[in-house]
Amino acid sequence: MAAHANSADHRWECCQNASEAQINAVRERVRWMHRVKWEGYARCNYCWAPQALCNRWEETDTPGAYARRRNALCQYVDVLQRAAAALRALRESACRPWLEQQMQEAATVQGSYDEQLRKWLGLKTKMSEKDL
Repeated sequence: MAAHANSADHRWECCQNASEAQINAVRERVRWMHRVKWEGYARCNYCWAPQALCNRWEETDTPGAYARRRNALCQYVDVLQRAAAALRALRESACRPWLEQQMQEAATVQGSYDEQLRKWLGLKTKMSEKDL
């Protein structure tokens, strides 16, 4: 898939540099991601970024729990989910070793690769002592 001169001028589904097979592969991976079972407060329901990073959410008095902010918008709508889907659809061989290492470290070892990956994606993680 070649880079587009004005990538902001079109949606990925309309990219003239992508083949129909590539677009369909990304669509299938987006559908696949909708079957991930997410841990509570692990992601924003709108943009799929960790709630700890999304502008739409603020931490409550309960550590690791978030509440929706009034009149706030996500800064990553449709970006993270589709980027992850595109990486899996178009660059799986480059991503797989790293993903397998992450899943092994998280002890998600039962089931097929796809089942393990779905489980790992749904987990919360820590970054700089903050639950993500």
